Amino acid sequence: MGRCCYYVSTHRDPPHVVRLLRLLRTLSPDALLLLRHDGRTVRLDPAPLRALDVKILPALGEPTRGRFNLVAGPLLDLLAWLAREEIDYDWLVTMTGQDYVLRPLADYERGLRAGECDAFFRHWDVLAGDGPWRRRKAVQRYWYRYRDLPPSSERWVRLLRPLTRALPGVHLALTFGPQIGLRAARVPWRDGFRCYGGWPWGALHRRAAERVEGYLRERPALVDFYRHTICPEESMVHTVLLNEGLRVRQEEQRYIDYRNARGGHPRTLSSADLPMLAAGGYTLARKFDPDVDAAVFDRIESELLGLRASA
Repeated sequence: MGRCCYYVSTHRDPPHVVRLLRLLRTLSPDALLLLRHDGRTVRLDPAPLRALDVKILPALGEPTRGRFNLVAGPLLDLLAWLAREEIDYDWLVTMTGQDYVLRPLADYERGLRAGECDAFFRHWDVLAGDGPWRRRKAVQRYWYRYRDLPPSSERWVRLLRPLTRALPGVHLALTFGPQIGLRAARVPWRDGFRCYGGWPWGALHRRAAERVEGYLRERPALVDFYRHTICPEESMVHTVLLNEGLRVRQEEQRYIDYRNARGGHPRTLSSADLPMLAAGGYTLARKFDPDVDAAVFDRIESELLGLRASA
């Protein structure tokens, strides 16, 4: 039996990043801990992380929200690295610096190994009507190919959007910066190959991770198609897993509150949410922000985990 691998992607708050990785090491002493930090704006001192036996992966390009190079590209790079290096692990759990652990990881890891499935991801068929997205949102994301427009064009895009709604095959987007999308002449979603969506964070068994990596490596046209969509990380892996017939269960151990979300941002959690989080039996939750509520981490560690605060 291999060990669990926790992959954390971050871009801010170096002291909090160290705290999160220290907590992961405390709760799972034998785990493989991987970190990818975008250090363009905030540099991260690697010394305390090396002391925790954290493997730091290089940042890839300039990450931009909603684009391929933020989550989807780095995840593909990670899967290729794990396969190439023949890393010994059984489950890969993906996280961000805005996640925090609420329960002992030994219980969580036992649940992963006893689950008799290939992956845990919150997922849905984007056209079936059983998910949180309206059909229009799914089509605008994954049936169009987008090009970025200059930031200076945002005002004009905002003014022109009502006009383009009457134009078939054209969509102007602003959620992740100004973009223009043209309806694709040919999409991958045909001949029984369906488009799935879901949360980008979850857990993959090694056999599923290797299947996803190999499938996408052998199909560069599919990767290229996703490269020009909006939020490819909320569809690409889910689509491969489910079309390949792998056993994917809904992720029930991670709490995220997307109600009334604006710009794709879930609600920031605080100390006031701890009773609800404890009662729900969640292992992970996001998002937390030390600038909003720094005390919540001490309370999680002392009240939910029974640990002495590590800050």
